[in-house]
Amino acid sequence: MKLHTSPLTYSRRLPTRRPVSVAALVAVALAMSACSDRDNDDNPTEDTDASGVVAFVATAASDFSSGRVDRLVADDDGFVVDGNYPATISDIRVGTIDGDMIEVARFGTSTLSRYTADDTSAPVWNFSVNGDDADANPIDVIFDDAGFGYVTRYGGTELWVIDPDVSADDESGFLETTFDLSAYDADVPNMTDAVIVDGELFVLLERLENGFNPSQQGYIAVFDLATGMEIDTEEGADGLLGIQLDVVNPTALQFDEDSNMLYVVGRGNAFLNPDVPGDPYSGGLEAIDPMTYANTLLIDDGNTDDNRGFFTNALVVSDSKAYIVTPTSFPNATLLVTNPSDGTITDGSVDALTDQPITVLTEDANGQIWVGLGGTEPGLYFLDPETDTLSDIVVRTELSPIDIAFTE
Repeated sequence: MKLHTSPLTYSRRLPTRRPVSVAALVAVALAMSACSDRDNDDNPTEDTDASGVVAFVATAASDFSSGRVDRLVADDDGFVVDGNYPATISDIRVGTIDGDMIEVARFGTSTLSRYTADDTSAPVWNFSVNGDDADANPIDVIFDDAGFGYVTRYGGTELWVIDPDVSADDESGFLETTFDLSAYDADVPNMTDAVIVDGELFVLLERLENGFNPSQQGYIAVFDLATGMEIDTEEGADGLLGIQLDVVNPTALQFDEDSNMLYVVGRGNAFLNPDVPGDPYSGGLEAIDPMTYANTLLIDDGNTDDNRGFFTNALVVSDSKAYIVTPTSFPNATLLVTNPSDGTITDGSVDALTDQPITVLTEDANGQIWVGLGGTEPGLYFLDPETDTLSDIVVRTELSPIDIAFTE
């Protein structure tokens, strides 16, 4: 039974999708940047009026020796990298709050840094998220409408709730509270992704054993943000309150407003770990109703004898169309076109994205799909979901794009 509480204070929903062309999106961004006096030199100054910023893109070298965050704005031909933020490692991700960029430094560093859109030279603050853990390995941070951040810590047992508006000398005020997830695994629950729907926080848990063995079902823990209490979804087992998933090794969680459903993709035993018994194809694309918490396996990844590859990522664009990333030969992958409503792989793969170095796949609030490619010519491409073709517009990046955060 769903826990009923007082009226919810927080909610986070994406705007209704309005599929637009890249040209239309560029026109909007150009109108924004036209209002600024931004320095348009090829090497922008550290302190720049970046009121027309479109997105922040985390990038990494192909050998993972370095990384940085690129600032994107619009120009007459599409988008252009207009500045760079430093990063000490390649394992980084990005978020945004009030137009500022949050850099998440993962394994081995475990810090969050806040930068303004204008100044790429130094962070507003930089804080560790380790706490009592040796290496918390933060995976992501999302924000609610009240401005609080929720940090999934892969190497810890507690999700952190942070206040991003503290000053650089107020580290003691950075951590607001924690959500305990230790019940979900004997060591750490391996929290990865999280989304907020109607005042409830859904936290994706891989629950790997003995390091990286995907030998038990994934879970989603649900918290009521108005009370800070975990909700008993009545979809768990062995006394766990969360939603027990059908898939193993879940890697990404998404809320689709059109269908009002949560979607999670499971990789199964994609790395063919010999210590995990049974068929390695134990993943797929799963849907969860955020109101009832009921979950359904929409697309099974098959079995050893009959499959289209492991599912390592997915993007649902409607209740009848989704894209699934399946690895081919490292670092390449193929983008499959599927229909989640009937569980079919409808049109095979996207021709231009077959056996390509796909690094990131995401959708902005206007329904525009961004695809990151690595390799010898790294950059960002734009996929039309109506035709499954790529636009001629390309945003060239020096390093491979691995994550994107859009400004409001």
